[in-house]
Amino acid sequence: MTALVISSCTAVKFQDPQPTQAPAVSEFPERMRGTYTSAEDDTLHISANSFSYYNGKEINVAGTLSTSGDVILKEFEKRLILNLKDDQGWDVIPLKVSHNKITAAFAVLDPKTQPLIIELEKSSKVQRINADDGKFSHYLLSPSHEDFKNLVRKKLFSEKTVFKRIR
Repeated sequence: MTALVISSCTAVKFQDPQPTQAPAVSEFPERMRGTYTSAEDDTLHISANSFSYYNGKEINVAGTLSTSGDVILKEFEKRLILNLKDDQGWDVIPLKVSHNKITAAFAVLDPKTQPLIIELEKSSKVQRINADDGKFSHYLLSPSHEDFKNLVRKKLFSEKTVFKRIR
């Protein structure tokens, strides 16, 4: 499995599923179950304890929820946080569920969010990971519960894809 669900590669990954203090949820809520499509014609199907994503091209990802595996769902404030593990860390995708749609947010590394990473670096909770060729690959974050709340509130997860229910 890969953590490339619903979006492209991210330059921000996490050491552990987020938020660290929240318990894992074993099923997607009933109100989320169904089939959705995005404006880009991506398809997302959610059942009780699994999901599949297909963008019509090369990305085709499926996963089954568990409380300790590679696909972990957690509740956080009024969102669900989908955590997907790959060999580089965890991709963390906040999901906002509203009537007949799901908004997925992704961590974005840009001039507006870079100060958030710099602030975390002061407390040694950030590792800069380089690829085999020595070039920057991604940041690996290990935030406290409060730090994660701040990252969400200050919009580290600002790129969004909206999925509308089709069934």
